[in-house]
Amino acid sequence: MPESVKGIWQILLAELDNFKKITVRAFFLHPILAILLTDFKPKRTGDDVERRMNALFDSLNCATLSLPVVQQLLEICDGVFPSEKNSSVF
Repeated sequence: MPESVKGIWQILLAELDNFKKITVRAFFLHPILAILLTDFKPKRTGDDVERRMNALFDSLNCATLSLPVVQQLLEICDGVFPSEKNSSVF
């Protein structure tokens, strides 16, 4: 993976892991939620998000994203996760 996108990958991978844990835990810890959302499938949702994120990770790894897209991802990561400084600079 190019050094310039490793920060993006690290932040998004950590958030993907958190998302999967929270989605499953929230569903099973709240029985009322399970009753109200009978067609909600936390594993399916987590798998879908993971599949989509893996496609993004593949694009980052193969450097197939355009420079403006990578810069926007850096801005999003810096804006949403300011405590996790991204060392990538263009």
